[in-house]
Amino acid sequence: MGRFDSLKDNHFNSNNEKKNEKKNNKKRNNKREKEGKSEIPDRFKMEKTEDNLDKVKFIRKEQVLKKEIKVEQKHVKQTQVKQTQEEQKQVEEPKKESEWIKRIKKTEEKTIPLTDINNPIYWDGPIWKGPVYIKGNKIGENWKKYIEDASKLSSSIIIPNLKTKWSRDGVNWFNSYDETFSPQHLQAIEDYKWEKEMEKFRIRSMELHEKRREESERHYWETGEIDSFMWAEIEHEKYEKYCAALEKEWEEAEKALAEEEKEKEEEYLEEEED
Repeated sequence: MGRFDSLKDNHFNSNNEKKNEKKNNKKRNNKREKEGKSEIPDRFKMEKTEDNLDKVKFIRKEQVLKKEIKVEQKHVKQTQVKQTQEEQKQVEEPKKESEWIKRIKKTEEKTIPLTDINNPIYWDGPIWKGPVYIKGNKIGENWKKYIEDASKLSSSIIIPNLKTKWSRDGVNWFNSYDETFSPQHLQAIEDYKWEKEMEKFRIRSMELHEKRREESERHYWETGEIDSFMWAEIEHEKYEKYCAALEKEWEEAEKALAEEEKEKEEEYLEEEED
């Protein structure tokens, strides 16, 4: 046994060692607690940063929404201002255009024809039977002064010889009555008048012929003699019968000639085939 071997199993030394171990354990535990405590704030810090980011995003969204709302409000205000301006214009424009509308209505009233030229009651074929309108040019200042001066020296009425215009509907005016019609229409009027005259002549001739025939028949029954009118009627009837017979003979001759030509053509074609 050594000098210090007796101390190995000393109770005092073991107690000291236990105390030292406890101290070391406390220190370790304290370090661990400190390390744990230091880790917890870092986690909280991350959570706080995330919360801050969410708040920032929310704030930015609110700002964007506010800007959009402001833009929409401005747009609505502008549209409302435009609408009010347009409504004011629409209210003001009729007031300004009322005079023009009156003038247009007056011109429309003037352009309404006084007579419908297409109405058949005003026509006899191509001949116009409707009203005819005539107007003269207005008297100028020179004519008025002349008439005033001349009327002082004369007892008669002075009427200036101004140009007159003609119309059939009261809207379209021409320098003469004939100019109210086209050249073709004027020619149609002349042809229609000629046909009307010829029709009158034919009717009158038939009336005279019938009257003379009755007189001729009365003369024959009273005297038994044939007058010149009846003789002419008899000769005319003979001539008509002669013309009818001659025309019939001519037709028969043409028919016979056509048949002969047809037979000759058939014979000629048969000879060529042979």
